[in-house]
Amino acid sequence: MNKMDPSGTASLRKAAVETVNSHYRFVISTLRKYLKDYKPGKFMPEEIPVVIDNFHLYFLKLLNNNLIDNAKISKTIKDSYSKGVKKAVRTLKAKELINLSSPEFARGVESAYIRTLTQNSNIEQLIKFNSRSLNTINQTVVDRVSTSVYEGIRSDYNQLQMFHIMRSAIQKVAVNRARTTVRTEIVRAQACGLLDSFAQMGVDTVMIDVEKPPKLTTNSKGQSVNECPLCKPLENRVFTLQEAYGLIPVHPNCRCSVRPIGTDNVKLPVMLNDVISDND
Repeated sequence: MNKMDPSGTASLRKAAVETVNSHYRFVISTLRKYLKDYKPGKFMPEEIPVVIDNFHLYFLKLLNNNLIDNAKISKTIKDSYSKGVKKAVRTLKAKELINLSSPEFARGVESAYIRTLTQNSNIEQLIKFNSRSLNTINQTVVDRVSTSVYEGIRSDYNQLQMFHIMRSAIQKVAVNRARTTVRTEIVRAQACGLLDSFAQMGVDTVMIDVEKPPKLTTNSKGQSVNECPLCKPLENRVFTLQEAYGLIPVHPNCRCSVRPIGTDNVKLPVMLNDVISDND
């Protein structure tokens, strides 16, 4: 296990962030074209409120008509959930708590199980929650950029200065927040896949695999430690499955995961037994 990233979702998070970056590169380049006729001192003071209102409507329409590629982000959420399911199955197989006959047969049963479990309603809720979180960013960034435009016009900024303050507002508000959202929701999906699968297999309790940051942080006593101060309190504690749902992510950009502890009642899920029976 990678102690810096117990969730093992680095590649998925990277792909989602690139989707976000690509979206906002398009938005920023479109705004640059919007400014091509702008000149400082072009508007009278009484015209500025109307100009800002028109820009506000234009920018909001631009964002609403060109949403972040939801198909790509949704697939990444699904892949992360599937990753959690796979990790649960393989963890219990490694502990020799479930036996799926030959490796070839095991792979087939495992694939069928993952396909079945990833069709449940939990994953759709994860996707909808992520989509809502991304969409709420639009109104915030429109308000912030509109304020920047107003200040730029009042200050007689030239075209390049106007572009820079607009781009800066977008990067600080929209890009950073959207990146954080997709990274966080991918880890949430992986944890949910793990817990859903553990629930199907009869795991009673779990512990948190706490991330170890790559850089030293300072704790409340001023000591340099290699631990996340927000996640550290969860380390070495045992949680029921019900308690564990919603614990991860602990904070934005969290990378923690869970591992099974209470395994006395582990069994093949009913859906796995059905697949095995079909292959007998």
